Amino acid sequence: MPSSGVYDFYPGSASSSVSGPFLMGLQRTGDDRQNALMDATLECFRAHTRLVQLGVSTVDRLRSALVEIVFDLPGDLPGHFGDLLRQLVARLQQWSRVMSRDPKIEAELEALREERRGDMPPNWNCPAWARDRVEEIRNDLLWKYAWERRHVETEINRLLGLR
Repeated sequence: MPSSGVYDFYPGSASSSVSGPFLMGLQRTGDDRQNALMDATLECFRAHTRLVQLGVSTVDRLRSALVEIVFDLPGDLPGHFGDLLRQLVARLQQWSRVMSRDPKIEAELEALREERRGDMPPNWNCPAWARDRVEEIRNDLLWKYAWERRHVETEINRLLGLR
């Protein structure tokens, strides 16, 4: 695959293992040290992100650790990786919110809200009906949260140059 001198968008490209739309315009240099720093920094971003997703670390710890690394980079690299860090932190905070939701509790609360609004049918006080309604709301929420999780994970992977 011929290289244009600019980082390609996908990992495994011939020009570099560093990839992703956030690095568009970052020119490949003849400086092997700088290229190695870019590769290592992106791998560090990926590793810290994975630790957050596995619940071993937090978004705040990720931010603290990566800010130190980004500020120590030479040249214009702090600008490129600082932008990535801001976008990544926002997505990981969104991901954490999606992952911390409890659909069963939210479904029970929504069923209670329906009852208070008077949106319940005449047999609403039947325990079986109420249980079925909570389960129906819970299933809807599970689908919604699964879609949101996939969407946020796709955005995170895109930022990190993963497919």
